Amino acid sequence: MTNEAQPHVINKLASELLSEIFVAYSEPNYDMPLAQLLLTHICHSWRDVALNSTPRLWTILYMFFGLNSSDFDHQSMITAWLSRSVLPVDVRIEQEQPLEMSGHRRRVPRGVVKALVSVSSRIRTLKIQGTEKSLTPLISLPSGSFPVLGGAN
Repeated sequence: MTNEAQPHVINKLASELLSEIFVAYSEPNYDMPLAQLLLTHICHSWRDVALNSTPRLWTILYMFFGLNSSDFDHQSMITAWLSRSVLPVDVRIEQEQPLEMSGHRRRVPRGVVKALVSVSSRIRTLKIQGTEKSLTPLISLPSGSFPVLGGAN
């Protein structure tokens, strides 16, 4: 008997099958924003399949900003996310509201709006919470900027 680790069955799957499992895992997972990123941190082969062989994995972007969300570079993160696929995307951006602001909206980080403007032609569904002023660059785009948009609120 040896103590050598035996390869797990999942590591023997074809990358196409692993891609399908990844997509099933991530569609839509509103309990775990950015769930797709977890798959890229399991092992090198999973990272490679997720980033290079599974464009459908990156067609759902769900972000949740809590009250204490840090102000990191949202634009480059969203741009990198959406650049992994050329397919239509479903976008959902939610923000936690403090009790004293119930009925009011918080501004959407500028980088988020800029990133969404750059892919407006690929947005299939859009659900975003924010002030009208912070969303102006997005909502003031000319007609025809959202050719595949099926629904927004």
